[in-house]
Amino acid sequence: MTVSFDQRGILQPPVTTALSTTNATDVFTPTGKGVYKIALIKVANVDTGNTCRVDLHWYDGSSNKQFYEGQIGAGATVDIEAPIRLGLASEGNEPAQKIVAQAENANYLVVTVFAVLDAPQANAN
Repeated sequence: MTVSFDQRGILQPPVTTALSTTNATDVFTPTGKGVYKIALIKVANVDTGNTCRVDLHWYDGSSNKQFYEGQIGAGATVDIEAPIRLGLASEGNEPAQKIVAQAENANYLVVTVFAVLDAPQANAN
């Protein structure tokens, strides 16, 4: 798989999650301090005979906010651009923000999240 995009920051390793149930599943949670920008989300339907609906949500620390709902064709892959910024609470007391996915059918979908860790900008003097 080849993915290219123009984002400032440090590209993080992709996070891939197979949606093995129809329950809401965490597919990306920040793993350290800093702000992460979601560069791209790829959703692949690995079932070659059936379409499957997927819902994607951004959890902001208190509630889920849906940002995508769509049908993924049998054997197809969809690229979703989601300009979402996620971070951890500075004190570590608050829940982390995250991306959550829910599939219509178990074992049909695989979600891969590509994120960029924001790089601090140097002062130009």
